[in-house]
Amino acid sequence: GKKLFFCSSVERARKVTALLDWMELIALRPNSKIRPTTESYRIALSAWAWSRHVDAPKEAERILFKMIRANEGSRMLSDNEVRVIPETKDFNTVINCCAFARGVGTNAEEWADDEVLEQQLRELEATYVVAEGAFEALLSSPCAQPDSATFRGMMRACVNLLPNNEERDARVVELFQMAYKTPAQRENMNLSSNMRNPPGGGYVDNNILRQLRYALPSPKEYIRVREEYEEFRKKNTASEE
Repeated sequence: GKKLFFCSSVERARKVTALLDWMELIALRPNSKIRPTTESYRIALSAWAWSRHVDAPKEAERILFKMIRANEGSRMLSDNEVRVIPETKDFNTVINCCAFARGVGTNAEEWADDEVLEQQLRELEATYVVAEGAFEALLSSPCAQPDSATFRGMMRACVNLLPNNEERDARVVELFQMAYKTPAQRENMNLSSNMRNPPGGGYVDNNILRQLRYALPSPKEYIRVREEYEEFRKKNTASEE
């Protein structure tokens, strides 16, 4: 049943992507009224993200950057024409697709083989590069900004895709620092109290703090990083008052 579901999900993702490619091709014709919309790209992104296929991260990355290029091209359209506008959730879809890719297409017996293990580790690191690419594209995007889910997804990608070493821990800490040093947008103020980020702490919320604790194996390191965050938050809150 599960295998049949994955096959049907992949087939659906391929069909949606083929339709998107066709729409882009038709849109190149003079006076064409057929043109992909933001939702067209978003449906294809989600289809691959939910497919759980080994190629899902690369396919999702390809669609995201097609979406970005479509946005760049649609800036020349008139006000009454539909523009393609990638949002934060679209970048997050690619990041999370990568973060949950560990183990896709493999089984426990294959991981016991050293040669296969090395190959799998290389593929996981390649998948992390895809996540980093989406993250960097979001940071430079004129249409969207990272949010709590972005940083949480990147921290999860580090844990799931990178070798368990000091370099990985350093990247997790760097992402956490970026999360609390990035000023949160005002939309955060409208959230319920249990979802709202603490004042002065950027995009750090309870979910990011839990992810940090899970990501750092050393309690001593976690406490050090957490204390730095609390100190920054207090100073930042005082300067805002």
